[in-house]
Amino acid sequence: MAVDSTHPSAPRILIVGAGPSGLVLALSLLRNGVPVRIIEKTTHPRIGQRGAGIMPRSFEVFGFLGIADKVIARGRPLMKLRHWKMPGGTEVIKEMDMQTDTEPTPSIPYPNMRLCGQNNLDAIMQAELKEYGTSVEHGVRLDSFEQFPDHVQVQLSKPKLGTEEFGHEDAAYDYVVGCDGARSVVRKLLGLTFLGQTTEENFVVGDMKLEGLSDDRLHHWGDLSDILTGIRPTEDKGVFNFIIGGTKFENHAEVAANDHVLKRFIEEHTGSRKDIKIKEFITYGHYQTHIRMVNKFGEGRVFVAGDAAHIHSPTGGQGLNTGVQDAFNLGWKLSLVTKGLSPASLLETYNDERLPVVAEMLNITTEDRSAQAAWSQLPLEQHRR
Repeated sequence: MAVDSTHPSAPRILIVGAGPSGLVLALSLLRNGVPVRIIEKTTHPRIGQRGAGIMPRSFEVFGFLGIADKVIARGRPLMKLRHWKMPGGTEVIKEMDMQTDTEPTPSIPYPNMRLCGQNNLDAIMQAELKEYGTSVEHGVRLDSFEQFPDHVQVQLSKPKLGTEEFGHEDAAYDYVVGCDGARSVVRKLLGLTFLGQTTEENFVVGDMKLEGLSDDRLHHWGDLSDILTGIRPTEDKGVFNFIIGGTKFENHAEVAANDHVLKRFIEEHTGSRKDIKIKEFITYGHYQTHIRMVNKFGEGRVFVAGDAAHIHSPTGGQGLNTGVQDAFNLGWKLSLVTKGLSPASLLETYNDERLPVVAEMLNITTEDRSAQAAWSQLPLEQHRR
């Protein structure tokens, strides 16, 4: 089926991927009067917290998009970190502040990091999309594209209504942007390199419903020199995010295999406390750290942003935030070019500006990861000082 893209209200830009980067890009364009189409290969909205730390610069973007207050209200402040002594898991070794909250100023209107899971952040942005008469098309995937001097021709697959079969759709857009994650189809079709390294760091991460643990603290048992089990209360009552890792965490595949094994492992590595009760796992999986980035952020009329362009250590919580900045940087430029207010050469500055920023961010998060690992080689009791 061919789509008529010559109608004034027809989408001018195709966004592939409806995570935070894709949604920020869509809202940036819509807010500037540029119609978009946003597709997502998964058949339903994502579940789970994933990266939840939202930095001040991201809140500035959200402020421009008109959703900052909603994200602040839906999220929660970063709480203190409580270290529990092992074995036993019931004695507190120390507590520490993760940040010192400061008051807003005209130059820094959102000075403090806050926590808001990506499932809830996505829901806020998808609701905002509907205010512009747009919604995410789930279950639609990009199969191929071909670039021409004045447009990009794409072929999509989408489920046929009432069946499990897929139909094909041909369409033309002024530009295509891949916000489709670390396994980006857009990046691969564009032929961009994704060089870097795969580290030996392995984690099991997820969300669970839990009772008996205070929800005003982050909780850690153990440390990265052995096995670290971290449990964080989320903005959803009774729901906690968890992460398991460390140099001696070798049976990660087994732990992530099923609910029973995972539940037993968490119980054992939090001291087998009778007062903490895991009620249900919402989502979980194995995660291995990769540190990679593209050689360039686009070619011709096709671009990449977010995890499609760079992935790295979770240290510092920069993944989501860097993707937000990618999307916002590209969004206002695409708006001006698409409306004929700036020459197409403006889009070249997207790569020029974001490539060095991301390269530096990868270096910083990698250094932070190394420093954190070295610090963790000492037993936790020695960190009291």
